[in-house]
Amino acid sequence: KDCGSCKGGVWLSDNSWAYDIGTVVFSIVKTKAKPKLEPKYPTIYFTSNGKKLSDAIFPTVYIHRMAAAERGTDLEGLTINATLEPFQVDLFTNTSQSDVGRIMSVVADVFKEMRFKVIALPEFNEGDTYRSTARFQRAIGANDSLT
Repeated sequence: KDCGSCKGGVWLSDNSWAYDIGTVVFSIVKTKAKPKLEPKYPTIYFTSNGKKLSDAIFPTVYIHRMAAAERGTDLEGLTINATLEPFQVDLFTNTSQSDVGRIMSVVADVFKEMRFKVIALPEFNEGDTYRSTARFQRAIGANDSLT
């Protein structure tokens, strides 16, 4: 007997939304923050790739999806109903600590627009480059809209 989208008589759910969240959040942040930052920082570079480039680009905004955890499971356990999504943003520049603060403020505003909670405030480290790290987190349901 054909049961549609099932295997061995068990209904299979489309959980792909949970695996796409990193790309979706990165795209939203880049699309909303970059136009606000480009007039003052024309070379700003957004990436979700942890690999180092051969030549550094400043300023760089690295958005990293950290390990998510499933939330809101049902008795059947076939669908991912929600996930707790943590993201880390690392920002690097070679100009000044105040530039780092201005850029992180714009990026953080976009995360707040998507209803993320700040779970770690930015830390500033000085050296040859200026760096800020911030972490954001929120639960995202299967039918939630982030925009």
